[in-house]
Amino acid sequence: FPSHDIKFRECYTPHKKEAVVCSVDFSGQELRIQAGLSLDPALLSCYVGDNLRDMHSITAAGAMSLVWSKETYNMMMDSLGGVLPPTDYEVFMALRNHPDKKIANIAKALRTDAKPVNFGSAYGCSYSKMMQLLVTDLATATKMLDAKYAQFARYEVWKQEVEEEAERCGYVKTVLGGIRHLRKQMLSENAWERAAAARQASNFQVQSGGAELAKAAMVRLWDDGLFFRLDAPIVS
Repeated sequence: FPSHDIKFRECYTPHKKEAVVCSVDFSGQELRIQAGLSLDPALLSCYVGDNLRDMHSITAAGAMSLVWSKETYNMMMDSLGGVLPPTDYEVFMALRNHPDKKIANIAKALRTDAKPVNFGSAYGCSYSKMMQLLVTDLATATKMLDAKYAQFARYEVWKQEVEEEAERCGYVKTVLGGIRHLRKQMLSENAWERAAAARQASNFQVQSGGAELAKAAMVRLWDDGLFFRLDAPIVS
């Protein structure tokens, strides 16, 4: 069947008449792990502190002067009455919440484009691949990625540090001790294999680290007997 015709969650039915199916997921789990591992100040500001920021809006704020045409950019700035907030982020948030729906929708569309940029770049997405994800031209995809790299520079440094450690040790570890062996790929004469192994190093710490946390949470719920007390079967 075509993938868009499949409604996967409808495959599950409650185990008894009066029961319901509840879908449970972590909120931004991998992004939070990225912040904790890299200690990128911009990324941490999205999850720690009294004035939390929105990651996708941070990237969009860095990209607005790059991807909007000069006419659009000037129109957007002029809509704020000539007195701009002190930071690009605050400027962008003012545009997102602008009373003029035309202005707000342009800003919101840029934030929507920033989402795949944030997720894709975290795992080594190339400029050409980003062009496909955003369904745009290479120049725009490049500007979006460059804006993300600039806004979260410490995260990119952390990825490089993990890759260098993997090259030295031949493996990479998660915080909870999971190991991914990469020595063979790192020593390969094939440049593509070496590049793939480098990307896998930081990806493993984030993605496998997230899986380990999910499993640890499930084990604690099981050991606590919660599923039995509440007659709540778990499907994972």
